[in-house]
Amino acid sequence: MTSRTGAASKVRDSVPEIIISIPKLRCGVPFEIAEVQKKILSVLAEHQFYCASTPTGFYSFAGSLTVKTELDELKQISIQASPINPKSSFLCFEMNPSALGRSGVLRFYDLLSEFTTDGWVDMYDQGLVKHLGIALDIRGVSIDNIAVTSSWARLRQFSEKDGKLEKISIGKAPSNQLEICRKDEGIRIEYRHRTRPLILFRDLPRPPKSFLTGRVTQLL
Repeated sequence: MTSRTGAASKVRDSVPEIIISIPKLRCGVPFEIAEVQKKILSVLAEHQFYCASTPTGFYSFAGSLTVKTELDELKQISIQASPINPKSSFLCFEMNPSALGRSGVLRFYDLLSEFTTDGWVDMYDQGLVKHLGIALDIRGVSIDNIAVTSSWARLRQFSEKDGKLEKISIGKAPSNQLEICRKDEGIRIEYRHRTRPLILFRDLPRPPKSFLTGRVTQLL
């Protein structure tokens, strides 16, 4: 006869391990004061780590900040400034917060502090989230055992050369897409969403109810 303790242990062992992360965050910060805008462009131009590239169709200043993580890995933070369209945020950045870790985010914090004394506060209060990726890494679950039913119009499956299922894509990139793919000894479920309406950076811990019910719950 199996004891209650033994049965509970078996249940715990069979529960998949789930890790939640944010693999993509694109955010714009207005910085509407002209003197602050000049300071930002000056700081970006002075730093050797920042390499100005050919202007994009939306921003006249574009480049990347290289930061080192706790694992001594080099990661990139994409930064754009001085938009062609004056209605756009003056500064725009894109990063993988989960890959950067604490040290990488702190390096970005240092850069913001060079723009203004309250650079981090300005981003927190005024930053607008333009694109957000949320991922669930689930160990102990095989993509081969997943049956997808969705009301979304676009559903595609991708296989390797040997016919093994590699990825399931639902929705349309980059505006609203859910992907399920193999990862290590399990799967990754990643939801990429171009936020409309835009979400304030400070509201990320508690997104608006409309975003939660219409978007994030698609992961569950």
